[in-house]
Amino acid sequence: MPNSTPRTDRERVAGRKRLVFWLILLGLVIAAILFLRCRGSLGLGGSGEDSSREQKPTGQPARLADTPSPADAALPRCQLRLDATGLTIAGKPGEIADAIAACEPPRAADLIVTGDANFGTAQQLETALKGAGIEVYRN
Repeated sequence: MPNSTPRTDRERVAGRKRLVFWLILLGLVIAAILFLRCRGSLGLGGSGEDSSREQKPTGQPARLADTPSPADAALPRCQLRLDATGLTIAGKPGEIADAIAACEPPRAADLIVTGDANFGTAQQLETALKGAGIEVYRN
């Protein structure tokens, strides 16, 4: 039978201190990796440089909202905004059918949906526009 002497209080305290030291060191290494990998932030979902991405139609990669491509700059688009008060088309109040009629000639629409807009209305509007063959660029 091996000699198993009970650990003293000093040994237990020293063991805990070592454990705490290694856990803190491990946490610092993980934080440093996240900081370097996520370009200066800790990667926890904060507002970084590229957090203002524009949603593109399906199948196209997202890009920064303030850097439109030359092809997109040439496309005329109708301006739609949906907020708590309702839908506005180029600054004038309207309905979903009016938005489709206004956006049919350019076949493209800039859609801004604010945080206080009705989610169901936003989904209906986007579905109706896409169903009519209108490209939706949602900001």
